[in-house]
Amino acid sequence: MSESVMTLDAINERLAAAPFNRWLGIQAVEVSPQRAQLRMPWRAELEGGKGMTHGGIFACMIDAGAFAVILAAKGQSGPTIDMRVDFHANAIEGDFTITAEMLRAGSRIVTVDVRVHSAAGKLLASGRCVYAAAR
Repeated sequence: MSESVMTLDAINERLAAAPFNRWLGIQAVEVSPQRAQLRMPWRAELEGGKGMTHGGIFACMIDAGAFAVILAAKGQSGPTIDMRVDFHANAIEGDFTITAEMLRAGSRIVTVDVRVHSAAGKLLASGRCVYAAAR
């Protein structure tokens, strides 16, 4: 499958339908069934401690990135079954770049790898999401 099932605008509408995602300011900037790239601005409310972005914010970015690529590949998604997050570094300024790569889009289970980078390109967090495929 080379063409997205959902358009970039439709994916952004689905992301923005969740009030929390709207509050985060997360937006897809590029999508295909194999890969999605999203951006999210950093702001002071995301700080979890002095000079640190809250770890839960990284987890949210990873989950949203996986959701976006699943929408591009399948048009809908079931719930998150499992999510692993590894924290590598921190950043408290500039936009975050979230890149989601589809590993497997099966009929029952969907698996996605996601990476979060700083505005300077530094790897901040990575994760793997397993979703139930929507029926």
